[in-house]
Amino acid sequence: MQRGLDLIPSFPDARGAGALARASGAGEPARAPAAPEISIIITLVDHRQYAIEAVRSWLEGQTAPREAFEVVALADESEPALVRKVEPMLAAHDQLVVVPGARQVDLLRIGAARARAPFLLFTEGHAEAKSSAVAAALSHLAATGADAVSLRSTSEPKSRLERMEQRMFALHAPARMAPDGWNKIFLRGFAIRREAYVAAGGLRSEFGLFSEPALAMALHRLGRPIEVSNDTVIVHHNTTNIYDLYVATANFARGQCAYRAQWPAEYARYLGPLEEWRHRGGASTRLARAAWSDSLRLCRTARDPRLRARAAKAVLALTPVAAFGRHAYIAALASWLAAAVLRTWIWRRHDARLERAYIDTHRHMASFVRTRTVAAMLGTPPVRPIGVGCVGAADLPEEKVFGFHPPDKVGAAAFRWSQPLALVPLDLAPGRYRVALDKRGERAGMQADELAVAFNGRVLPATAVAITDAAVTLDIEVDAGAPFPQRLLLLCAPLVKPPHSTDPRALGLPVFTIAIAPIGDQVAALAPAAARERIIVG
Repeated sequence: MQRGLDLIPSFPDARGAGALARASGAGEPARAPAAPEISIIITLVDHRQYAIEAVRSWLEGQTAPREAFEVVALADESEPALVRKVEPMLAAHDQLVVVPGARQVDLLRIGAARARAPFLLFTEGHAEAKSSAVAAALSHLAATGADAVSLRSTSEPKSRLERMEQRMFALHAPARMAPDGWNKIFLRGFAIRREAYVAAGGLRSEFGLFSEPALAMALHRLGRPIEVSNDTVIVHHNTTNIYDLYVATANFARGQCAYRAQWPAEYARYLGPLEEWRHRGGASTRLARAAWSDSLRLCRTARDPRLRARAAKAVLALTPVAAFGRHAYIAALASWLAAAVLRTWIWRRHDARLERAYIDTHRHMASFVRTRTVAAMLGTPPVRPIGVGCVGAADLPEEKVFGFHPPDKVGAAAFRWSQPLALVPLDLAPGRYRVALDKRGERAGMQADELAVAFNGRVLPATAVAITDAAVTLDIEVDAGAPFPQRLLLLCAPLVKPPHSTDPRALGLPVFTIAIAPIGDQVAALAPAAARERIIVG
């Protein structure tokens, strides 16, 4: 008989492992039951005390015939008592598999490999099925011909934190469920054709809970449509405390960074830039210290009080990172997270304020974990200065600039907005150069007092800075004893945005290209030195 306990001792190679089976019908001859139409794959980890109810909801009261589906329940070794309770609940053609050391997505992946049906339905140990769930999944897949269907869900919150999670889910789910949306995979309940699941690479253990969007991206790239069920058939039980929220958020965030490392182009295509990746986990400390040093000098030497005020503000913002490197940045994120968590306790009896604190807590959790993960993955990036030539600002890797936002587009032209403080490292031999920052009419009407430029810590005179709607042109001179790399600091008054703007960024100078050319007859002498690329590590 099929029903029983399979202990897989050789994880992670579980698909081919010889299981130690303890069948419930000892002495009965083995028989091969007919293959079911759909396999329900449910994990017994992170069940939030709803595992028995979740399993029972799939076994009892379903309107679909019982022989039409099998239940594949999977657990790790941490709760043997739970496994003993679930085992007698299962039918003869169901499976119960224990995989020591496996995590949730590991178990789902193993369950998919052991399932016998042409359709797979994935769900969680803290999600209960309504009586029409199996029938709804099968009928929707058959009627639409879709490769996958996301099952609509609801929740029945019993505490304030559960209610906050439901509200946060309600903010984001409609966009994901929209007809033109691609990100419709939810582990709480989705069904998929086995053939499509295999073609898309399945749920990937290394991506953890980020396997949801990872699988959705793969299906979308293959042109495999994901539908949404007409009726709500899943009841999801949300997290009840901050620790469980952190565990789930951290799992997703680490998988997000792993995916970004493996598939950078695909990540950018679907999700845009990853902010923590741009800053290398807050690890670009060499350029931050250079910007801090130059800003501090401007505080002492600049004649314009508005320039001194902007420089002082930059000094204050950069001091923690300049003094303690990425550890200060991570510590600051940890303090912001702690403050957000504290607010969830302070406002625990005030729903509107609690909701804001809860959303902030989730955001800070994700940023904190991503920052730590990226810093550990990449370490301190090298500094790669810019030499003579012309380069698109959007094409510059992050280690070539500091204080620039991710690339934007105007029509087909890509560019970057700088932050109010930005630094460009240069690698130039001694001589005079003209630097042209092409802005192509963006931020038209910019005045001279809105931009200050310092080169190697010294403010350029007004005669060396020309500002037009088309470009900002700078004349600089590299002395024989100039530091390496040379530092071009842009200190810009923040762009005043219209009242209806929803852009939260502080914007400085729009830059399409950075062009550097020698002035005079020194081109031949400087070309060999400027052509090579020097790299600073640290």
